[in-house]
Amino acid sequence: MKEIKENFKQSFPALFYGIVVTIVTMIPYIPSNYIVIFISVLCICLIYFALFRLSEKKRKRVCMLLYLISFAVIIAGFRISISGTGFYMWLLTGYDYNVMFMPYIILLFIACILFYGTSSFYFTNFYYRGYIMIFMLLIPIALYYKMIESVPVIYIIAVVVSLMFLYISHIQKRNISGIKIKYNNALGKFTAVVLVILIVVAAVTPKSEVAQYRDIFDEVIAMNPFSNRNINTISRVSDRSAAAGYGYLNQNRLLYTVNAYEPLYFRRSSFAKYEGDYFVNDFILPVNNWDNETIDYNMREYYEKMSALYELYPYVFEKYGIGKEDIPNVTEESMNAVIEPKRFDANYFLGTVRTYSIDTRNEYRNSKVTRDNNGCLKFESGGSVGNGSYTIEYYRDIARNSNEILNFASKFTINEYCNFINELSDLSMKNTDGYSIWLYNIVSTINSAMYYNEYNSSYSERLSELAMEITRDCTTDYEKAVVLENYFRENNYVYNISYEPEEDTIEYFVFNSKEGSCRDYATAMTLMAQAVGLCARYTEGFVCRNTYSDGTYYITAGNSHAYVEVYIPGYGFTVFEPTVAGAGNETEGVISQTISGLSDVIELTGDKILYFLIGVVILVLFIILFNILFTEKIKNKIMVIRCKKSDKPTEKVYRYIQKIFGAYTDIPIENMTPEEVMKFVRERFNMDISEVISKIEINSYGDGNEKISEEFILSMPEMKMNVKEHIKAEIKNMEKLEGK
Repeated sequence: MKEIKENFKQSFPALFYGIVVTIVTMIPYIPSNYIVIFISVLCICLIYFALFRLSEKKRKRVCMLLYLISFAVIIAGFRISISGTGFYMWLLTGYDYNVMFMPYIILLFIACILFYGTSSFYFTNFYYRGYIMIFMLLIPIALYYKMIESVPVIYIIAVVVSLMFLYISHIQKRNISGIKIKYNNALGKFTAVVLVILIVVAAVTPKSEVAQYRDIFDEVIAMNPFSNRNINTISRVSDRSAAAGYGYLNQNRLLYTVNAYEPLYFRRSSFAKYEGDYFVNDFILPVNNWDNETIDYNMREYYEKMSALYELYPYVFEKYGIGKEDIPNVTEESMNAVIEPKRFDANYFLGTVRTYSIDTRNEYRNSKVTRDNNGCLKFESGGSVGNGSYTIEYYRDIARNSNEILNFASKFTINEYCNFINELSDLSMKNTDGYSIWLYNIVSTINSAMYYNEYNSSYSERLSELAMEITRDCTTDYEKAVVLENYFRENNYVYNISYEPEEDTIEYFVFNSKEGSCRDYATAMTLMAQAVGLCARYTEGFVCRNTYSDGTYYITAGNSHAYVEVYIPGYGFTVFEPTVAGAGNETEGVISQTISGLSDVIELTGDKILYFLIGVVILVLFIILFNILFTEKIKNKIMVIRCKKSDKPTEKVYRYIQKIFGAYTDIPIENMTPEEVMKFVRERFNMDISEVISKIEINSYGDGNEKISEEFILSMPEMKMNVKEHIKAEIKNMEKLEGK
């Protein structure tokens, strides 16, 4: 027991570091930090205690076994799914604590304890490897970065102090062995890495109490290629909808903050024609004066003018079964939202379905905002919107909450509504009553909306038949849209972004799997709505509902979303949400498809996770093997070639000798004379370098150009190896003496 206590005392820095890294990794996943601390301390101490009771040979074997178990636990996690959420998705997207994910928490805790505990023991008691210690630290840093969570300051201090304590204690042990370690390149690189880690950790530390768990990465540059790719694709609008590509990595990257009065659906672009894997738009021309198409968004003005037109042309209204009492008396006020992109430049503006004005920043105030052929709002001159804030003005989407509006809309199909407005427009133009321009703009809006009518009605006969069956009892366009929207909720469909269907077709989703992402739901409803004559369009954008503690909304990459917009005659386009347990359910989360061109990002789901892990393990093993077998040989080969090719090979060889032996003397070797260097090498390492020393002296003090022999140059790699073996022998002997 006395020996075990002494071992614990000697290994305390490594034990402390392993515990701290485990705690820092686990605290985001468990609500009680005290539980994390208690379990981490208890379990890692037990690992050390068990290993110290074994012989050295058995310790190594048990360490390897614990490593294998930790990897097996992680692989097992990747093979399971809870309510459609895979382990890797839960791990990288920072879900709030939920007892439903307790199996994932247990698996992660076991893997962390085994991996960190074993690594801190093995790579300090048997082979000290500083880069392994740094690698251990980078794991929680990467997880925090992915989750956009902040590390509590106390843990930042603990992990940095423990790492430096571990390294300093190791240096002291080596100094005790009589080997003086100089500040060399390796130590310099280590210090640089620690400084970089400190900078990163400082960057992710919250700047204030507001939004301490989210609003922190607006100041951090994306650090990996997947994050950069996500940002690049989200900041640009494609001419087609997203295909089967999903951005699983870094889904909580902060994209926008929004000051608004209510949760909103923000649209980027809309599409009509389905190509079997994505949507496109044909024959839609850009609209320079897009605000003309928003003329009927102000429903109060719309119905006031309808009432006035009824007084002028009552017979037109009566033709469509509309009495004066059927015209709604709606009070609708405009609202605004201030949107601020965070650290990325988009080339589009976000807007709601009923946005009618955009107030840009002062430097762009004179730039005209237009709508392109995909319904995306941009500057007329193109280019970046920038990362400054802008304000949108919009009217609330109030149709669902107004029986008056729904009653008025029930009087028309889209074709009847188009005929109704055209008749009023012809009469208004003929009688010059002052409403002709207003009516003409409404006609333009209707014509634009009708582009989405029956566009894909012949795409799938099965979908068309199903849509007809679902809507057979409906009498209005609004009723048809609602029953199609509700169909998925009422027929046991499941939201699952990680599901891999046997057939990647929308028919397979609707009739077979009934499991998919928001893309599948929005695609299915769009096609079915168009099949029954609705003006429906597939829309991509973001769901804005997450808030900071001060009430400010924020949008992350994981809030990207696909939904449906349907044109309701007598009202305009309105949002319909067919996705189940996705955008409408906070527990499941809104981790929908990345938009506009992420199809080239590998989808890491199902078996691909296992293949990915196997590939990573093989790559790591290859790098380790290459480093062991070839790195030193390559360096030696380069050293020999440089010496042989040099104009002054003797001087080149002497400089290499200074590097080889310089780390093992108290006096800077560059301050020694060649004779002193030769004496030090002979006494310390029992090696003879008199040949190079004699020629150096001749060349330094004489006029000669004595060259070193090729045999000596070729023997330098063996000299380096002998120095390392000599040092290892010294360390081993000193450790034996200290053990006695």
